[in-house]
Order: sequence, then C-alpha cells, then structure tokens
Amino acid sequence: MQLRNIGDLLGFIIYMKHRHISFELDHSIHSAVTALIFLPGKRIEVSFYEDEVGYNIFSGDESVEDDFGKLFTILERATK
Repeated sequence: MQLRNIGDLLGFIIYMKHRHISFELDHSIHSAVTALIFLPGKRIEVSFYEDEVGYNIFSGDESVEDDFGKLFTILERATK
C-alpha cells in the first residue's frame, strides 16, 4: 500500500480496521489529519496532508521515517 495524500486516509483506516489495529484520529494541525497508533514499545503518527503523507515512529531516537514498507511491516507484525 502506498500513501500519497489525504485521499488515501479512508483506505488506510480500512486497512487498520481489517488488521484490528486500534488508532485515533487527530486534527490538531490545521493542514493535516493524523492517525495515532499505539503498539507495544512504539507510538506511530501518520499525518495525511493535502499533497503528501509523512509518519514518525517513536521507539527510541524518535527519528522521522520515510520507508512505507517498514511502516506496514511493523503494523503487520503487531497483528500476527
């Protein structure tokens, strides 16, 4: 699954529901809707903007990630 912009938010929500991953939606940033995902040892924020999507994984050094394959591998492992 590739995430490109706010238009992909609904598909991402459906993906998360099918995997039984709990999440919250946040709109505290005027220009984005953010999915907040809490997994054991990790907090993930996926921000959907009009023209892009970015995410952060907080598990230690709190670096910003851009490898969506890594994001979905973590989500899939959480539900096995």
